[in-house]
Amino acid sequence: MKIQRVAVRAFSDSPIIRCKNSLWRFVAMLGSVQRGAFAARSRFMVPGSRTAWKNLLTSDSITPDALKGLKTDRSIAIARFAMEHSKFYSDFYHGHGFSVGDLKDPAAFYELPLTTKELLRENFDSIVSDERTVANSVLSVSSGSTGQPLKMYRDLRVPARAFEWRLQNWWGLEPWMSTAVIDRHYRTKSAHWKQQLLWWPAGRIQLDTFDISDQAVRKFAHAWQRNKPEFLIGYIGGILALTRIAAEKGIFLARPKAVAVTAGPLSQAQRVEIEEYFDAPVYDHYRTTEANWIAGECQEQSGLHTFDDIKNVEIVQDGLPVLDDRDGELVVTDFDNRVFPIIRYQLGDVASRIDGPCACGRPHNRISQVRGRTSDFLVLPSGKVILGGLTGLYAGADVYVRQFQIHQEQDYSIVVRCLLSEHPDAVQVAQSRLAGLRANVGSEAAVRLEIVQAIAPQGGKFRFITSDVRGSTSTVPR
Repeated sequence: MKIQRVAVRAFSDSPIIRCKNSLWRFVAMLGSVQRGAFAARSRFMVPGSRTAWKNLLTSDSITPDALKGLKTDRSIAIARFAMEHSKFYSDFYHGHGFSVGDLKDPAAFYELPLTTKELLRENFDSIVSDERTVANSVLSVSSGSTGQPLKMYRDLRVPARAFEWRLQNWWGLEPWMSTAVIDRHYRTKSAHWKQQLLWWPAGRIQLDTFDISDQAVRKFAHAWQRNKPEFLIGYIGGILALTRIAAEKGIFLARPKAVAVTAGPLSQAQRVEIEEYFDAPVYDHYRTTEANWIAGECQEQSGLHTFDDIKNVEIVQDGLPVLDDRDGELVVTDFDNRVFPIIRYQLGDVASRIDGPCACGRPHNRISQVRGRTSDFLVLPSGKVILGGLTGLYAGADVYVRQFQIHQEQDYSIVVRCLLSEHPDAVQVAQSRLAGLRANVGSEAAVRLEIVQAIAPQGGKFRFITSDVRGSTSTVPR
């Protein structure tokens, strides 16, 4: 026994082990510095986000009934606030027969009329509440990837950083970890250095989805190897583009602990492709310009948890709630934006409910991954509209088809562009799946398969359906 202890002591005193121990102590010290810097920075620079983050984590552990009650109370409260402080909502609700007194009853919330993108565009000035000031708001404009860009005001009092920190907690990460971001941004050099200072010493590098060239990827990869980010978050189109260009150029990036994607449907094939390249789990989440953070996966990867303490997420079909697992349109209410209220707003995205509790134990409801947009449809010469089912054209064929896009030419012909895997049956499967679409289209338009090497995103976002037919995707058929 004594000999064993001497041997262990001698081994632990060897130069190699001392070096390894020193390295681990350095890593622990660096982590402690990052944690300490985050604590100081968040306490003095974003105290509201720090407090909100703690409250969000508390909401993640309350009972489903308690969370349901909180959502009910906050839903009717923001609707009442909008009616009293926004000219648009006052006129809109009065025009549909509602008074302020009616909005004392929480049940009235689900009887309120839905709002749309068109209403937001046409009534921008009157939607703004009387609480808005230059200091508490900033103009935000959508990318316009699905049509005309939409503008709104973002409430700067909303602790949006805390929403990201919450998801990082779900994925086993800490908010002080070094991060890489792939999205669209317009920062000046001074703003860039200000951001670097804000995130020191963890580091935060960024790739602009409007410039994912070979040169930009190499520059980003150099920054990645220097900073070794522990977390990558961004638009799915941008992350896929980075993955494919880097793999093609033989660029291999240091492994992060997790990758998070948004701004488009995530297929199983795409999840596998990204996970294989980064050797890290990929998590889907859902956020929009209009309503910010709405839902996200936990480590179980079994659907998206809706953030029921800060949003009311509904699924409707023809204006009526969908209570089973059928597809419907997502409708959202933001509890926190009091300068530009977003209430029962039709997002234009399609998803379905997932019943039952998640194995993670969190009380939030779940929805499926977003499967496309209600504006994704085709118009035939006869006026017939093909709406629904198009995003599922290659459902279950992820082994063969990595990605696809349906494009309608000006002459109404339909081109299905497919990015295939290396499976020997990929072409055959891709072609065979067009039979159902051809049967639906009939003799009105030709349908052909086009094998492509890439499908370009628009500003980092992918569109399932694009069209050159005038008006075919500018107005959603009702």
